[in-house]
Amino acid sequence: MNINKLKFKLQKNKAFKLVMLSILVGIITGLLASLFFLSLEWAKAIIFDGVLGLELTSPPGDHIISEENLHHIKTSLYDQIFSSLPQTLLIILVPGIGCGIAGYIVRRYAPEASYDGTSALVDTFHNKRAKMKISTAIVKGIASIMTLASGGSGGKEGPVAQMGAGFGCYVADKLSLSVKERRSLFLAGCAGGLGAIFRAPLGAAITAVEVLYREDFESESIMPCVIASVTSYSTFMLTFGSHTIFNLGEVESFEGFFHIPSYILLALICSVIGAIYVKFYQATKDFFIKLTIPTWMKPVIGGMLTGVLALMMPYALGDGWGAIQDVMDGKLALGFIALAVIIKIIATSLTIGSGGSAGIFGPSLFIGAMTGGCLGTFLHMQFPDNPMIPSITAFVMVGMAAFFAGVANAPIASIIMVCEITGTYNLLAPLLLTSAFSMLFTSKVSIFKPQVLNKFESPAHKGDMTVNILQEIQVGDALDLSQKTKTVEATTMLGELSEIVQSTEQHIFPVVNKGTLIGIANLDKIRTVMFNQDTYSMLIVADIMEKSVVLKSNMTLYEALGKFLNDGHLELCVVNDENQVINVLRYQDLIEAYHKSVNLHNSEEEDPIHATL
Repeated sequence: MNINKLKFKLQKNKAFKLVMLSILVGIITGLLASLFFLSLEWAKAIIFDGVLGLELTSPPGDHIISEENLHHIKTSLYDQIFSSLPQTLLIILVPGIGCGIAGYIVRRYAPEASYDGTSALVDTFHNKRAKMKISTAIVKGIASIMTLASGGSGGKEGPVAQMGAGFGCYVADKLSLSVKERRSLFLAGCAGGLGAIFRAPLGAAITAVEVLYREDFESESIMPCVIASVTSYSTFMLTFGSHTIFNLGEVESFEGFFHIPSYILLALICSVIGAIYVKFYQATKDFFIKLTIPTWMKPVIGGMLTGVLALMMPYALGDGWGAIQDVMDGKLALGFIALAVIIKIIATSLTIGSGGSAGIFGPSLFIGAMTGGCLGTFLHMQFPDNPMIPSITAFVMVGMAAFFAGVANAPIASIIMVCEITGTYNLLAPLLLTSAFSMLFTSKVSIFKPQVLNKFESPAHKGDMTVNILQEIQVGDALDLSQKTKTVEATTMLGELSEIVQSTEQHIFPVVNKGTLIGIANLDKIRTVMFNQDTYSMLIVADIMEKSVVLKSNMTLYEALGKFLNDGHLELCVVNDENQVINVLRYQDLIEAYHKSVNLHNSEEEDPIHATL
């Protein structure tokens, strides 16, 4: 089947079309996520174990390379080649080199893929008609593997989501879909990438539609996002299995009022640290943007400084998610956990803020988990065996959701995502509570700068807002009643019509027979014969009239706009139920009615009290 036949068949049933294309995008994204994940884990094994000689732990769900292979890599590379170099020097240089090469590739081939992937997705959706080059998605994936594998601090979710969104856009463009449909497939690809890499199909779908706004979500795209996310997750499962990323074991249930004070305290602390994290990240990014050195050197500096931090805290490198499992298992001391929070904030800001290519979602979950683990460990040390203090595992899990909900303005997505990556809904109630309080405490904070408040402030929905206003105004309310419409009888001679034309500014003249509209005389189309005096006494209006497109007074201006655009006239007849002419609606009347309504709406927003009086 060629591409034209496919376009025709899909166009006949839009709902079926969107479902099928969402499945296609999900399969493609699942394969991309699998390839990305496999490539990244092997690259990390080679660099971390083979070059740096480090054995950083990974969460259970990310164990895809056997201990035997890791040992072989270390003995073949580090022990035989790189052990002769100072390990301290390697830990500083390797992240700088990796981030520098990744930064050069991005700036050379896809400058729009710089910094964190999620912010780029949000900006592309709102301001670039969800249009992304396929090369951007590919370059983002390659650069992010280099950044993360070499030790840059960031997450793998942003690049995978950006790759999925890029291929969703590619499918839409190949099939010549509308902008609205492209936006849906763009978000579907984003959801597919997140669903696969996090093994969280529902959380990924909600994240894709919620992270765009601070107080809204893209409801029209939920269905394609869910379909693509589940399909991508299923594709990913074929290779890596269906296990969750973290292994919690037995998790206590919520104890009601006894645990509420602890969780509210956690929400407050997460909000404070979240605000510090956002401000420090933005300040670091601004600093590197203004820094007057060659652009390619900036991520080199950011990567090397991240390496310096790794000398104090190894989890500064990569996503550091192995530490989350260690905290849940009670393997880390309080001071180490507290230091991890500070180091990760600085390391992530340096890596991504300097122009490195990685995601910011993963580090946010890490910082939230460490914050929760720090508070839980401290409270258990101060109040051992106190029934009002939840377990450390509960603090870690709830901290992840509370922190990300605050810094990303995505409370529902963070709750579901954390439940899915940990494999339990036992703590759903405290997750809801802390996310709500975290949002309350950090309502004006967002790690994703391109986020807008709601659909009314999104350039992507300006057309929708226009349609909504036109749907609220009826044709009868937009008529200029001060202008009387002249009609002409069908038997009127052409010479008489020419005299009538000189006394009015009308472009069309309704042609009536015994008061009933039967057509129109359009000046633009009869100009050549109307001013030919040889035809004055030979033709009547009925000979030159054309079919009339009519409006009713109770129609909306949105319906009228469609008729104006399809008919091509600047004036349309408005008739009653007996098909008698009431008046003529000019296109200019429609525009004036729209502007009047917009101005009224704006004045009500500026002075709501006065507007209601």
